[in-house]
Amino acid sequence: MRYKAATTCANLLFMALAASGLYLALHFPEPVVRMTVGPVYFPVAISVALICAALASTVKVWLGTDDHEVHISSPLKVLCTVGAAAAFLFLWAKTGYFYPVSFSVIALFIYGLNPEQRRGRKILTATALSAAMQVFVYVVFERLMYFRF
Repeated sequence: MRYKAATTCANLLFMALAASGLYLALHFPEPVVRMTVGPVYFPVAISVALICAALASTVKVWLGTDDHEVHISSPLKVLCTVGAAAAFLFLWAKTGYFYPVSFSVIALFIYGLNPEQRRGRKILTATALSAAMQVFVYVVFERLMYFRF
């Protein structure tokens, strides 16, 4: 695939995701008390910023002269990543258990991407890093920002 086509496809995907996030944010129920910055502000700001950045990137690529062949060195890893992300979203939506599902997916990612040969060390590393990420997300989002998953 050519560089311009690949970049345009990726940017269109980002714009579609941002547009769906914008749609969801704009249809989020507003609190009874009117606030200057409510729960809708941050998702709308991020969605608009992502749409603008993807649009600017697409324009920059098409105005440029560099268009070379892009080679994906490991398409299997790309497909596995997309499949794992879809499985994570599906399992989270079906079970409602954010932390156990995300712990499992992150641990599998780290295990699969770890180049070490020793199985025991890979399992220990994947478990420890995944647990550390879960604790970080819990402390930052649930304890400091009061955001519930």
